Amino acid sequence: MHNIISKQVISNGATATYKAGAEIQLLPGFHAKSGSTFHAKIEALAGCGGTQSVSFLPEGDEHNADYAMENTNSHVSRNLTSYNINIFPNPNPGTFQLETNFPLADIAHLKIINLLGVPVYETQNLASNEIQLANSGAGLYFVVIILKDGTVLTQKMMVQR
Repeated sequence: MHNIISKQVISNGATATYKAGAEIQLLPGFHAKSGSTFHAKIEALAGCGGTQSVSFLPEGDEHNADYAMENTNSHVSRNLTSYNINIFPNPNPGTFQLETNFPLADIAHLKIINLLGVPVYETQNLASNEIQLANSGAGLYFVVIILKDGTVLTQKMMVQR
């Protein structure tokens, strides 16, 4: 298979491996239950070309699952279970605190996207753990954090105005 797009739920105790030649996208609805193991692997398959990428937008119990991501072209392997983010209050009125178990200086890029994937807030220089969304309406958003080591973390957030 050249590309994989998934909204799958990985059950407790299950192991799932996705292999694709070009792209793996994990969309809202994808999540792995605590105690499960998930692997995403990009490797050159016959007839595959172009850009290779892995995109994560998981929801649910993703912080407790054992994720491993491999890209055989750059020999990257990461275990994401050591990183935690917490948003409080959640729901919030558009102003919230970001609590992490790692320094804010480790964040290379932070963006908040709506359900359509459109960014409503972005920064590459997070100076404070308090974030204010001035012009966003009520609804569900995803806070996406990209760390300097390439790790991608995603957390759901509800804005109530």
